[in-house]
Amino acid sequence: MRLVAALLVLWMALEVKFTAVDTRLARMERLQQRIAEHHGMVLVDPQLEPVRALLIGPGRKRNRLAAIKKYREITGADLATAKAAVDRIDRGEPSSPH
Repeated sequence: MRLVAALLVLWMALEVKFTAVDTRLARMERLQQRIAEHHGMVLVDPQLEPVRALLIGPGRKRNRLAAIKKYREITGADLATAKAAVDRIDRGEPSSPH
């Protein structure tokens, strides 16, 4: 019983710490985005790099369809959302609407 109580206390302490880290990370990512925008740069979510890679090179029409499919696979987004996101990535805009 003591072990269960100790594990519960440890879990709660870790949950508080992870929440604080998540909050700091989100704030740092927003700051990074603002700095990039100020300097005319576009940050692509590393998770979406395979989508961007499909938009580069020959056969863009075929690759656009593959990019939309890959975006949906990675994010679970519906078709309209994926198409809009791939359009933004293709235009060099931020890859996510947030």
